[in-house]
Amino acid sequence: MEGYNVLDCGGGSGAMTCAFANTAGQKGSVVSVEKEKKFAGIVKENTERFGFRNVKIVNSKLEDYKPRIKFDAVNIDLPNPWEAIIFIEKYLKNGKRFTVYVPNTTQLTRMSREAENTELVLESVHELIHREWEVDKRICHPKFKILGHTGFIMLYRKMKGV
Repeated sequence: MEGYNVLDCGGGSGAMTCAFANTAGQKGSVVSVEKEKKFAGIVKENTERFGFRNVKIVNSKLEDYKPRIKFDAVNIDLPNPWEAIIFIEKYLKNGKRFTVYVPNTTQLTRMSREAENTELVLESVHELIHREWEVDKRICHPKFKILGHTGFIMLYRKMKGV
C-alpha cells in the first residue's frame, strides 16, 4: 500500500487513520472523513502526535465530501455502511479494494445484500474475536468461559465491467 491514496470513513479515535498513514508512507496520503467535530479533533490530535504529515482530516458527512481524486483503498466504519456504496462506486479506483467493519451479523447481511448487483464484489468476511487463554507450567488452552465482543471485516473489490 506504499504510495496509496486511502480514504478512511468514520475516523473515530484515528487508530486506523494512523495505521493507513504509516502504510501509505510519504508517497501516499490518507483522507479521514469524520462527521463528528469531537472525533475529527481526536483524529487530528493522534495523527499529529505520531508525526503523520500525509493525513487530511475532513469534518463532514461522507455524502457531502467531494474528493478531487479517486482512491486506491477505502475503509468504512459507519453505522449504516451500505449508504456509502454509491460514493465508493464513484471514488474507488477500479480493481481496488475496500473494507467495511460491522459489529453484528444483521449489518453484515444487510451490507452484502445492498452491495449485490453493483460494481462491488465481496471477496471475504473475517470475524474478529478476542479470547483469553489459560497458561500454566503444564497446559495451555483457551478460557472456557468467553465474555467478549465480536465484529466482522468485509473485504470488497471494485470490479467495473465484469
